[in-house]
Amino acid sequence: MNSTLSVLLVLLFASNLTGMERVFRDVPSSHWAAESVRNTTVVHRLMDTFEDGTFRGDAVVSRMALVIAFHRFLGEAEDLARQRLNDFAVGFYSFRDVKDGSERVSAETLANEYMLFDNIPTIDVARLSPGRPVTRFELAAVCQNMIRLLAKRQALIEQEAPSDELPFDDVPAAHWALQAVVDCVLTYELMIRPSTGSFRGDFEASRYDLAFALSRAFGIVRRK
Repeated sequence: MNSTLSVLLVLLFASNLTGMERVFRDVPSSHWAAESVRNTTVVHRLMDTFEDGTFRGDAVVSRMALVIAFHRFLGEAEDLARQRLNDFAVGFYSFRDVKDGSERVSAETLANEYMLFDNIPTIDVARLSPGRPVTRFELAAVCQNMIRLLAKRQALIEQEAPSDELPFDDVPAAHWALQAVVDCVLTYELMIRPSTGSFRGDFEASRYDLAFALSRAFGIVRRK
């Protein structure tokens, strides 16, 4: 091996280490979401990191950040399933509070063609409120709609629903997101089950929560 090639390989190896350090700088390897963060930032590029080299996993997820991440995920899911998952249906969502451009196209595509915002009463058909934090109930509902979309396209690896009672004391039987919580936490395990006995659905979802959900979602897509 000549000296020039050796130098280039050393520089390439060093740059890769720097990149890895930048992505995981504030995420300990022992953290419960460390692998999910790696999958959604390095492997699949679904979520962005910050210019200072941090992930900021405890930061809240805005609705626009959720839109961007799920739009990217569905693109990869379609590649895995080798089929389009959207309906091309004429929807009724028109987010006038999102400026024209790729972000508005992504948001309205997820809502109208992929139906990820269906049956979520906190999201208005005319206003996305892009900077508003996503709640854990809303994240569970979006994940449930994704599960239903995959099932409709026969691209879902189905799991057996649990027979035990809902273990959360703060999700009443009449709550609009009850089935979403069951599907996402108990059946498909796209969200972590808190050890406190409470789901805390009205709490803001974190970037760790989103990374975990998206990383786990790759495991329920049926490959073709």
